[in-house]
Amino acid sequence: MEKIPRDRFLIIIGAMKSGTTALFDKLERTSNICSPIGDKEPHYFSLKCGEFNYDDLWDYDPNNHSWALEASTTYTMHPRIKGVAGRMRDYGIDPKLYYILRNPLDRIVSECNFCRGKTWSDQSLTITDAHFHTVSNYFVQLEEFRKVWPNKKITLLDFEELKTHSDDMLKRICHDLEVAYTPIEFREEYKHKTKIPTRAQDLAYRYKFIRKAANALLPASVRRGINNLPLLGNRQKVELSEKDKDYLHETLAEDMRRLKESYGFPVEKWGF
Repeated sequence: MEKIPRDRFLIIIGAMKSGTTALFDKLERTSNICSPIGDKEPHYFSLKCGEFNYDDLWDYDPNNHSWALEASTTYTMHPRIKGVAGRMRDYGIDPKLYYILRNPLDRIVSECNFCRGKTWSDQSLTITDAHFHTVSNYFVQLEEFRKVWPNKKITLLDFEELKTHSDDMLKRICHDLEVAYTPIEFREEYKHKTKIPTRAQDLAYRYKFIRKAANALLPASVRRGINNLPLLGNRQKVELSEKDKDYLHETLAEDMRRLKESYGFPVEKWGF
């Protein structure tokens, strides 16, 4: 059942470790914006499409709400996760999309350290692994949405501006959304923090028969316990060597060129 108008979905599509939680936190405290009942990242169109009604993620009241907000960063993880935009279209929604871009090398370091600290993440991944740098191929990620919606406006936001001039950014967004602007302070602790799929979850999301078997054989309490194990990963922070920087710069250069050429984003400030 459609509870929410098809053009009233507001989705922050990424990029992971680029301030999506901070932006979500501000927007969910803005008038007329409804946040999900559960996690800010339902991963519906990347990992769970068809398992339940997307509209049921929100307690949406058309008398009080103008937008249904979510922020699943797995929506811009092509080619690891494919077909997100097509599933959105096929579901029948016409969402407003926001995409936060961060210095791609800084983003890679942040994601790598974030993942290495998790119990079930792949500890064999290195900082130059394609697992990380493909998420920083911002132009490629945008093209996946352009293939489905050639003329759709996708608003690009700057991570640095979010950090230094968040109120100015929020004013523009509120104007774009036609909702009232109210200054909102950053919170030291966010209600919704980014969670990454564990290795077991990743396999289950990719192969539905694994998820169906786990749901059938394991009690919910056991499944929750596995997902909530304490952080036993590698807590040692990694940094980019000069060799790493050179490799990633060369690997990302073409994508950055096309991002600048097609969207006018100032990639030169990142050294490209």
